[in-house]
Amino acid sequence: ILRMQDAITDAWSDGPGGWTHEWSKEARSAELEDRWLLAAALYGAARFPVACTESRREALRKQVECYVRASPSFPCAFERLEFSIRTTDGVQHVPARLFSPLHVSAADKLPVVLLSGGVDTYKMELHRLATLLVKLGGVRVVAIDMPGTGETGGVMSPRSHEVYEGILDNLAPLGSVKRGILGISFGGHWAAKLALRRGGAVFWGQFG
Repeated sequence: ILRMQDAITDAWSDGPGGWTHEWSKEARSAELEDRWLLAAALYGAARFPVACTESRREALRKQVECYVRASPSFPCAFERLEFSIRTTDGVQHVPARLFSPLHVSAADKLPVVLLSGGVDTYKMELHRLATLLVKLGGVRVVAIDMPGTGETGGVMSPRSHEVYEGILDNLAPLGSVKRGILGISFGGHWAAKLALRRGGAVFWGQFG
């Protein structure tokens, strides 16, 4: 951070001194040392706040690549999932990350928590929270990017709750009847909306 404080002179330029350029340079140094989780975090900084330029989209692509390479070191089981959710706005493609306790078989029924960030907090920035929930809560965690952000396709709309509902329905085979959603930042809006729509029949948590 101290190096970046001295090196960065502009938030949006793509050359030396630019935010994405300098953070990506730092991330590449971590890659050369095979520090994949650190590299993923640094590429996450490089694409911040949103992947809205070509250089930031490349930083997001590299973040995903490094994060997957880091996954063997995670303190829990890790799996990539792909959902295609049919909504009023069309079919929405949602890449997800599944975290499970070690030594748990696919047949073991556990509560499932759907974890979602907001506009500038993507699922990989929630890594520590996801692994902590698995470790302390004895649950499976499925982390996604909010519709219209990160790797989640489509655009965010007033009907984006349909994406979360569709994923929760798809998660039924993974666990018991206990399925909930934990939303961080703007993700808390969707957690609250689903809780209201379903009348509290399922336990929901949210951070706003």
